Amino acid sequence: MLGTALVTGASRGIGEAIASRCAADGYAVVVNYARDAEGALRVAGRINNDGGTAVAVQADVSAARDVVRLFDEASVLGPVTAVVNNAGITGDLIGTLSDVPVDILERVVDVNVMGPLLVCREAVRRMSTATGGCRRPPAEQADRSSTFPPQPSRPVRPVPGALCGNQRGAGCVDGWAGRGGCRAGHPRQWGIPREHQHRPARRSGHA
Repeated sequence: MLGTALVTGASRGIGEAIASRCAADGYAVVVNYARDAEGALRVAGRINNDGGTAVAVQADVSAARDVVRLFDEASVLGPVTAVVNNAGITGDLIGTLSDVPVDILERVVDVNVMGPLLVCREAVRRMSTATGGCRRPPAEQADRSSTFPPQPSRPVRPVPGALCGNQRGAGCVDGWAGRGGCRAGHPRQWGIPREHQHRPARRSGHA
């Protein structure tokens, strides 16, 4: 087994597809959710029924204490070796941007911007080789010039020591995390099925 993959916002859509892919590739999977417990339990149950290992863990990624608890509970499955920042919200879709209340804008920023940073910060604390975290396989260590994930024409599974999120955020985090043996990348290059590449927005917060 490749260790434990933690996928935020994994109760449906893209997150569900990523969680399933990780399980198929040999990871134990932490299916994170904020509100959709039923969906997260369904995803984890299906992975377990298919012979994999998964648990559903509730946590709000915009809350630092929740993020720490999320990693604590994830460790029950073993060391976390891959993290995917998938959780995100659009807020209440009310008219145009000029009509959106400030509190909703703040919530969107908390989940979509602070959330991935908090998750990656905690991941680096636990996964960094500087603190005894996961190390890349020898082939990965030898090729420092390679990118993770590879180009879209070569979709592969996430490798141990991987932090994934949106493209711009991945580049930012990679600069901070790379010195500690972790790398950031974009999960769209993992070969996620087309039907899961986009999902309808919900008003009720990240899954």
